[in-house]
Amino acid sequence: MRQVSKEEFYKAVGPLDVHPRITNSKWPYVSMWEFPRQPHRQPIGKSEGHTDGTHTYYLNEREG
Repeated sequence: MRQVSKEEFYKAVGPLDVHPRITNSKWPYVSMWEFPRQPHRQPIGKSEGHTDGTHTYYLNEREG
């Protein structure tokens, strides 16, 4: 996955039927953005929420 801006992330993820799945229970929270109806497909992207209120966004290389 490659790091992208918030705008680029939501431009790629927004029109798709994907949902975030939180993968851990501590900071930084990590969400994998996946197709719920296609459980074996790789996640489209990943977002991380940090304790300072910022977020980091990543897209799968094929989606960017």
